[in-house]
Amino acid sequence: MTGIRQILTVDQNMENLIVLERIIYNLNVEFSRCLSFHAVDKLLASKNFSLAIVGMSTDYAEGLMVLDQLRQNKLTVDLPVILISHPIKNEDNVINIYKKGIVDVILRPIIPEVLLAKVKLFLQFDYYKKITDGRMNVVIKK
Repeated sequence: MTGIRQILTVDQNMENLIVLERIIYNLNVEFSRCLSFHAVDKLLASKNFSLAIVGMSTDYAEGLMVLDQLRQNKLTVDLPVILISHPIKNEDNVINIYKKGIVDVILRPIIPEVLLAKVKLFLQFDYYKKITDGRMNVVIKK
């Protein structure tokens, strides 16, 4: 895979973002950090993201707000999102998270190898999607 990929990382705790970045730093990616759930919209328009990793703290409602923002923005409506969370005990909350388009959930404490494997997989999917989109554009232009 070539090219630097853009990953949106969202968490209210800077230490959590640093841990994420240390785990996946060598994958030829660039991170756009967002410490405030309210600032996500500003970042969405500035880059073409391959993946979002959203840390959900104890504030479940704010985490859902980020998911809503990602799904309502035409640039990120199909963006894969990995949610990092403490165990979610309420079954309705789990169902609601998946209804909002979460692709995967990783529970804290993070197992670095699991996060790394999942990020690699989603970046590979993004690569193949871009190749396919490019081929489709060529076919359409003919």
